[in-house]
Amino acid sequence: MALSKNRFASLKLLIGLLVLLYPALILAEPQKGQDEGFIIKSEESKPSPELWKSQPFDGLFTGMTETDIRKDGTRELFLLSKKKVIIAKRGPDKLEVIKEIKALPGADNVAITSLGQAVYVSALFNNRPYGSVIEFKDNDYRVTIKGIGWLMRTVEVPGSGTVLIGQKFRKPDGFFGELRVLNVEGAAIVEKGPFMKIPRYVDIYGFDVLKSNADKDIIALNNRDYLR
Repeated sequence: MALSKNRFASLKLLIGLLVLLYPALILAEPQKGQDEGFIIKSEESKPSPELWKSQPFDGLFTGMTETDIRKDGTRELFLLSKKKVIIAKRGPDKLEVIKEIKALPGADNVAITSLGQAVYVSALFNNRPYGSVIEFKDNDYRVTIKGIGWLMRTVEVPGSGTVLIGQKFRKPDGFFGELRVLNVEGAAIVEKGPFMKIPRYVDIYGFDVLKSNADKDIIALNNRDYLR
């Protein structure tokens, strides 16, 4: 199975649309005099999301995450390209680059995620996972762990919070093995046990857990990128 870089982003977009539409999909039968259709109205008492658009920014990016890695109240943006991670912050009218962290020569970045004050970068080197962890240490953004043998991502699980999970990968076979819960212990990533069971045709980037369902149902893409 080939590693698709756009499947996870497409799935997240679809889930976002479902979450936005979910309140409108469960409706009481309209009464006389009421509209037969439905209109979603915003509540004036609730704050509206803020839309901010940067000026053009050079680069072709396949992933993005943000977190307050410095614990100073400002969330940095981490942009993933094939060969580097760009750390940036929001300026008055554009993104301002803070630092660039290059991938290991010969490695290709494939995914990025964050949890707490750590950013997890998944990459492939010699057709095997070669991940790394970026943290803010000694007043600088540094790679504190490297050579991680998992492709990683975070998942928000109802009742359990956000967890870091991983799956093995090799070419030409692709993804293999069950999903495992991972955790940072000292200067290493360690396994903490199996993650929830998912269908065999689903890989680590091909599903998400429905946040509104306490039964931990998932929405997933099969190996042909069809919704299942």
